Amino acid sequence: MRDSARRVIDTSAMTPGELKDVLVSAFATSNKEPQLLTTIVSFGYKFGLPLDSDVVLDVRFLPNPHYVHELRAYTGSDRKVVAFLETCDVTRQFLEHLESFLGFLLPRFKKEGKSYLTIAVGCTGGRHRSVYIANRIAEALERQGIDARVQHRDVNR
Repeated sequence: MRDSARRVIDTSAMTPGELKDVLVSAFATSNKEPQLLTTIVSFGYKFGLPLDSDVVLDVRFLPNPHYVHELRAYTGSDRKVVAFLETCDVTRQFLEHLESFLGFLLPRFKKEGKSYLTIAVGCTGGRHRSVYIANRIAEALERQGIDARVQHRDVNR
C-alpha cells in the first residue's frame, strides 16, 4: 500500500494537533478558517449528565420556575418563564459573566484544534432554567460569530 501512495506522512514524532495541521493543510478545499461546531445541550440532572459534554454548567442556583405554580407547565423557551428569570439580578449577572467566559474560552479550544464542542447546561429537571440559559448561550455565541446548535434533551420529560 505504501508503494502506491502519493503521499506518506511520518506520524511517529507528531502530536495529534500537529497531525491535524498537516492533514488540514494537505486536504483543505477552501481558504476559510475552520469553524468550531458548537452544540449547547440543556438537561436535567435527575436524568444524568450528557456523556459527550466538554463543558458542564450547573444552573440549579438560579430561581426555580418549577416552584411558581403558574410557570410549572411552561419551559425555559416560553415568554412567561423567560420574563421570570430575566427579572432576577443573579440571572443577569450570571449571563454577563458567562458570555465573557465563553468569549475567552472558545477561541482557545479552537486554537487547540478542536473542531466541535458540546456545552451542557443542567438544572434539576431540564425544563426551565437549563433551557433558558442554553438559549441565551446560543444567542451570545451567534453575536460572536459562532454558529451554535441547541438541543433540549429533557424538556419533554
